[in-house]
Amino acid sequence: MTHIEDYLHLNRKALDELPPAERIAVLADLAQRANKWLADARSEEIDRLRSELGGDQAVAEALGISRQTLADLGDGPAVQLGNGAWARPRLLKRGCELLLNYLPPSSQPRDVFQALEILSRRGRPDPKQLQAAAHRLARSARLSPTLGNEMPQDEMRVLVRALTHAAEISSQ
Repeated sequence: MTHIEDYLHLNRKALDELPPAERIAVLADLAQRANKWLADARSEEIDRLRSELGGDQAVAEALGISRQTLADLGDGPAVQLGNGAWARPRLLKRGCELLLNYLPPSSQPRDVFQALEILSRRGRPDPKQLQAAAHRLARSARLSPTLGNEMPQDEMRVLVRALTHAAEISSQ
């Protein structure tokens, strides 16, 4: 039986050395960051299972869940593009957000802002606009090497997944 506590570690000694107000602020920040980090780790694991098992249907069956539940657990529902490819808007959007969070304001390309604007619209994205957003994000991949020292490794893995996905869509 798996005990979730085996995977959660908090430096309680360092935390206890902080003043109470700072301790609460640090815990709030950790909770916010942990939520994104865990969602990214779960999405990465689902991607790995897709590669191993051969697609969403096989993964959903192996996990005993519906494809919709799988989409909610991973990078969100996939949208079929006109060319037969599938796009994951939530993963593309996360890639845009990471680029904008870590790039200096002076080097943030318009392509990333335009892609994020498309990916942030409410409702089901138009496949042509989704493909355009992926193309814009893929063109921005040239900026990612400058982030190597600034971005945490787990976020860099998400960015690489998003840029790879964008490049796959863009090349079709």
